[in-house]
Amino acid sequence: MVLERQLGQPVPLDLIDMAMRFDEVVAALSGPPSGPTAEDARPAVFLLPGLDDDEERLARFRVALRPYARFRLVAYPDWPEMMRPGWCFDELTAAVVEQIVQQAGSSPILLTGYSFGGEVGFEVACRLVGLGHEVRWFGILDADITRLPPPPSGGPVARLRRYARELADDVRREGLHKSAGLLIGKFGRDIVGLPRMHRIRRWLRRLPPRTEFWLHRRTRSILRMKALWAWQDAGIGHRLHVPVTLFASEAGNGLSPPDRGWGPLCSALTIVPVEGDHHTLFDRPHCEILYARYAEVFQAVTRQE
Repeated sequence: MVLERQLGQPVPLDLIDMAMRFDEVVAALSGPPSGPTAEDARPAVFLLPGLDDDEERLARFRVALRPYARFRLVAYPDWPEMMRPGWCFDELTAAVVEQIVQQAGSSPILLTGYSFGGEVGFEVACRLVGLGHEVRWFGILDADITRLPPPPSGGPVARLRRYARELADDVRREGLHKSAGLLIGKFGRDIVGLPRMHRIRRWLRRLPPRTEFWLHRRTRSILRMKALWAWQDAGIGHRLHVPVTLFASEAGNGLSPPDRGWGPLCSALTIVPVEGDHHTLFDRPHCEILYARYAEVFQAVTRQE
């Protein structure tokens, strides 16, 4: 967040990692652009991240699959755009569709979505097909449409107790910055109101960067989840008739069906098991299985072009 503000542009997480020293970060950000060239024959894939946008695990995924694909990370609307009354999941997918159409042109479209990006990707793919675009393939990285996190339940006292327990856990694991950011964000949403909090955003920048980071991240995720709950409550009345591959974590199945609920929605669904759970499938040693099986499926799909 700090780097992006200083540079005035997004910083791809593919370029930097937590193991780098200061001079290595400077060298990575000061080097020539590493984007695709006109001679690059790798197929482009639009990657839809999870609820909290890009993360180091997804960056490692992109780097590992770089020999096979040019990943284009999709950006979701930020919370100042989402705070409007009536803002909904349809508007989020419309913003993603616009990004993809601008970049894809007339080429066949390849999509991959992780977690929350699976639900977004499904709706985006349906909308693209409806607009007449060719969606060649959609890869779902362990999105379970049958087990979305439920809305908070219970009365005010029960919810306050649960929130206090969560804050105490965050203090033990992360220190004060995360807890402070979440608490300020909740105060802004429930007491001050998001429009007023947006108007004082310059004052928010006086917070420690880690605190401000967690405030913005939680605010975005809550608004996105509310939109997702409303989308699912309204009922999903359409199906997707393009090749879809679900990379399903073996340890993350639990009580969910093997198809994670995608079978009735996707007429050409293939399930590919991968090791680990919803989070550890990106960690060693499980990630090597994920990378290999994704590459195998992806190459089979793109060879058909």
